[in-house]
Amino acid sequence: MTDKDHDRRSVLRMSGSALAAASGLSLLGNTGAASKDCPDCGGGGGGGGGGGTGSPPSVGRIFGPTVSGSHVNVSSYLSSMGDDDSVSAWFNWGPEGEGLPNYTRHLSLDSTGTFCDGYNCSYDSFGSLDPGTYEVEAYVSNSYGSDTSPVETFTI
Repeated sequence: MTDKDHDRRSVLRMSGSALAAASGLSLLGNTGAASKDCPDCGGGGGGGGGGGTGSPPSVGRIFGPTVSGSHVNVSSYLSSMGDDDSVSAWFNWGPEGEGLPNYTRHLSLDSTGTFCDGYNCSYDSFGSLDPGTYEVEAYVSNSYGSDTSPVETFTI
């Protein structure tokens, strides 16, 4: 970009891809979830980034969600630990159209496989919910980055 391209108006006109290219960011891969805050990491920021040259974990799709009355159970599959011995995993969720402002407790995983929130994968992942449509995604991270599942919806 030239100096004249840095004025506020032209920056605001750029698409996200153009801004990323202009700033030298790569949009390839699925490792950059720094836009997600890590609620329990003490001070904002979040997943993504990491150090070194290792690889981030990989998560599959959400299974279910399974609804019982005003309760729901979700699970997902950690398909790769990446280049780390442990992975943090949780579910981001919220009412449809409001983003994913809520999260479940953080789980520490030391192997690949199915994971869920709630005692014994019972129907208490999010507590008792009001009637409506909700969205949920699985989120996993290690020292080298993070990954999210596709967003799923469910209705109470």
